[in-house]
Amino acid sequence: MDGSNGIIVQAAIIHQILKEQDQKTKTDPVIRQKLHTNDEKTIKLIKFLDDLLEQNGLAHSHASSFTDSSTASKLLNDHLFNSVLINTVAEDEVETDLDAETEDQTQYRRLSNKLTLALDYHIYQSTQTTGDHLPIIFYKQNDVEYLYMALLSLEDTITINEKTGDIIDTSSINKKALKVAFKINLNKMKLHASGGTGFKPENYVSWIQKGSEKIPEYVQDYIPVKYRIDDKKATSKLVSKLGDYLSKSDFNDASSEDIYEQVLQLLKDKVKYKQEVNIVEDVDTIIAQKAKACTIDTSKSKNNFKEYRELNGYSEKDNHASNIFTPEKD
Repeated sequence: MDGSNGIIVQAAIIHQILKEQDQKTKTDPVIRQKLHTNDEKTIKLIKFLDDLLEQNGLAHSHASSFTDSSTASKLLNDHLFNSVLINTVAEDEVETDLDAETEDQTQYRRLSNKLTLALDYHIYQSTQTTGDHLPIIFYKQNDVEYLYMALLSLEDTITINEKTGDIIDTSSINKKALKVAFKINLNKMKLHASGGTGFKPENYVSWIQKGSEKIPEYVQDYIPVKYRIDDKKATSKLVSKLGDYLSKSDFNDASSEDIYEQVLQLLKDKVKYKQEVNIVEDVDTIIAQKAKACTIDTSKSKNNFKEYRELNGYSEKDNHASNIFTPEKD
């Protein structure tokens, strides 16, 4: 079904990983047996995630390997890119109407089962991590294929049928429901997987970051990512890019110095208390307040720090470009 903005949903399903904090005895995940059939609600969920990615998604990665067991990269390479068919697991399809699915949909659904079991493995490697509802969406937009995966907590603003995993209501989705999410450009990942020795891939995993939470280690292991966030390099990069931005903006010397000193103090405080900094929520706010006081027009690209940094070292092609990190002293 061709949805809004040219989105074509290929397959969508919501499984559930069951784990409490510090849980030691493993509980098997809930593997749904039917694909989600309401493309309209699925598209709304995609748009919700895309909006968050636009606002807060400044971290990008690519895979380090396509051979590690229990990883998304290996499963996608084996079963999606190389079309290795996944045979049925009888108990997982007792309630499945195979006649209602295309062959491709059946393979997407079975692949989603394997992706869920692999993520479940990594979540149980982290004692502090908890499970939750796991939307898995394969879709195409403008001839590019994508995969979205997210961990969502149930909120009043998003209702999921506990029995079937269907989205019942998405009338007003709240970003507080989101725990972690990433989007994979499957076209670029496939090129990397087939590129061979010496191939230099573009980044194709985009992470949604919000609040004060860094990208969890367990989900970086799940991909697995090539370059992890280096907090010291991320700190130096932010300070350097802020200085470059201020020197080119319409802020006068006094205002620029004030912003710079406020951000340095913010970073020192975060170092002292071992807290994460969120560039969008912390640093951009300092700049916005000063811009308002000085009547600086931040709709101009040169005065908009978010636009500036995305063009200067914080694009999807760049490493150590996380929106959230724990500052470290040089």
